[in-house]
Amino acid sequence: MKNLKRFEKMLLKKIASKTEVFYVVLNKETKQPLGIFSLMRIDQENGVVEVGHINFSDALRRTRISTEAHYLLAAYVFEELQYRRYEWKCDSLNAPSDKTAKRLGFQYEGTLETTRFINNVHETPTGFQC
Repeated sequence: MKNLKRFEKMLLKKIASKTEVFYVVLNKETKQPLGIFSLMRIDQENGVVEVGHINFSDALRRTRISTEAHYLLAAYVFEELQYRRYEWKCDSLNAPSDKTAKRLGFQYEGTLETTRFINNVHETPTGFQC
């Protein structure tokens, strides 16, 4: 129950965010939520946005529904919002995220400067763009 309360608090904080827009991925047949992701680092003036906070359940990872969800969000960014750049960044040690970015068609742009520490370890982000 304690973890459920923490999870609920985290979700409510994400919903209230003024700098990120979160989306829920639903299974259309069962109406069950399978994951969340967001648009973040939104730069309207320059037409640039980053997809992030990707938290997909095991039932969603590496599935047709996952690919479709990413496609729909990218289509929204390019077609509706008319943005020119859609970015994906992940820690260089996060092989599944790196592999997914490449599978979805993002182009590797390089390894960025270490920007922060997570659990006393340097995070070394890898940049992709679509």
